Amino acid sequence: MRLKSRFVFLSIKQTLNNLFVTAVDNKTNKVVLTGSAGKQGFKGTSRMSPYSLEKFGRRFGRRLLKKNRARIILLFRSRYNRFLRSFLKGFLLARLSKIIGRRYYHHIVAFRYVVRVAHNGLRKRKKRRK
Repeated sequence: MRLKSRFVFLSIKQTLNNLFVTAVDNKTNKVVLTGSAGKQGFKGTSRMSPYSLEKFGRRFGRRLLKKNRARIILLFRSRYNRFLRSFLKGFLLARLSKIIGRRYYHHIVAFRYVVRVAHNGLRKRKKRRK
């Protein structure tokens, strides 16, 4: 995929009790920012509550905007569900109005659902005795 302007790929991975987000720059292919709901100070199953994910989304969004990264392509490594919805709700509400005179918002360019496939294919059938 060839992109002329600067984008950030947001790779979102959801586990049973946590949500991990990694921001990678498309030009330099380096990690710009990482974060998880556990880093925000939430413990146990409260990390996956809608409140904690929305708060995490807002903080992560503000940190990305401070680094002048506004154009985003989302890569989901898990199913889109209510937890990701609450993270994105907080992420899209993040704005910087105090730092600069006018407000800056995120511009989501594309959504992608990434499914990993084994490189060696399916497992072969068990050999039967004769």
